[in-house]
Amino acid sequence: MLRFYNFLFLLMIFLCGINSFAIEYEGIYDNNQVVYSPSSVFWSEGAVSKDSITLVKHMTDTPEKYSNYKFDCGEVKLNSNFEFLFSGRLIGVDNDNWKFYELVYKDKSFIENLLTYEQVQEIFGNIDVIKISDFSKGTYNIINHADEKEILIFNDTDEKFNNYSIKPEESAFNKDIKSNIKLPRRGKIVISDVNDDTKKTYTIKVR
Repeated sequence: MLRFYNFLFLLMIFLCGINSFAIEYEGIYDNNQVVYSPSSVFWSEGAVSKDSITLVKHMTDTPEKYSNYKFDCGEVKLNSNFEFLFSGRLIGVDNDNWKFYELVYKDKSFIENLLTYEQVQEIFGNIDVIKISDFSKGTYNIINHADEKEILIFNDTDEKFNNYSIKPEESAFNKDIKSNIKLPRRGKIVISDVNDDTKKTYTIKVR
């Protein structure tokens, strides 16, 4: 019986250590290719079929880097600068504005759709998604009962976040999805413009 309880204890530790808080995704990076199948309406990294369209990602050389996808029949320019695969869908992240998109195929053309809060919450269902408009006078209060907790900030305003920094720096752990923030057990996180201290500051108070 003691061995059984020891086994359960070790199993709980193991399960808690399996990416409990992280967003799981298959990231698409510069010069990576993705394949879209119109017949199955499915994105993948390499499942080529008769009707499949292969696209290769290239980042722009401009100061504000964005993603371009080139394929045999042309090129599609996105508002996102990072993309990932999720359940056969291609999701784009605009890290300058903290907005999210989905690339879809319609009428033989690729179209970028801006995702709603509800759609983003569905994708990142294992963590809390917090809207910028939910900040009351620039402050958002959240209770954290865990040693670590992740949130995702969703920008439902016209605010731009390309010059914003997140302090403490260790909270901004995800370089692919910058609005994915790790909360401390207690304390606060400050999101502010590094070039203009007169702009609005967003504070997350964790208790």
